[in-house]
Amino acid sequence: MKKTIIGIWLLPFVVACQASDVVRATIDPSTNRTGSFIIHVTNVSTNTIRFLDIREGSGWCGEFYEVTVEKDGETYESKGNCLYAPADVPKVVELAPGQTYDREIQPVAYVRNEKHLTPPCTIAVQYRLTEKIKNRWRKIAEKVDVDLVFHTDKAQIGASNQPSGRTR
Repeated sequence: MKKTIIGIWLLPFVVACQASDVVRATIDPSTNRTGSFIIHVTNVSTNTIRFLDIREGSGWCGEFYEVTVEKDGETYESKGNCLYAPADVPKVVELAPGQTYDREIQPVAYVRNEKHLTPPCTIAVQYRLTEKIKNRWRKIAEKVDVDLVFHTDKAQIGASNQPSGRTR
């Protein structure tokens, strides 16, 4: 399968796709959960796309997402870790052309010390499947792009612990 890379540039939340005309991704602060973010993944191609995801709150979230936090000149990375406990089954997300999929991210679940997430700091999120997930699902999920990778650039978290705004 073709490797797809999506880049999200946030300052002040202006988004562009890198090396792909397949997906456009944006990030917004969650409206109902302080410290959470919503990643909007939109299929901008003329073909249906399929990728794997797992619900936020699953112990396998770290197999799908990595979160990086920078604070006071230090970098803290989840490196595939996740503080959630229950296991869950990944799902196949299928997006027809023009459809959007929303995904919540709670950085505090990935970075072990909440002090690193207190403002001001920056966060970045990367979607990528670990080899364990790729190897397992490559065999069972037909036409799923297990090599899909996308990431956000650093998002500044201000005094309110949320980005101050966005531009689409």
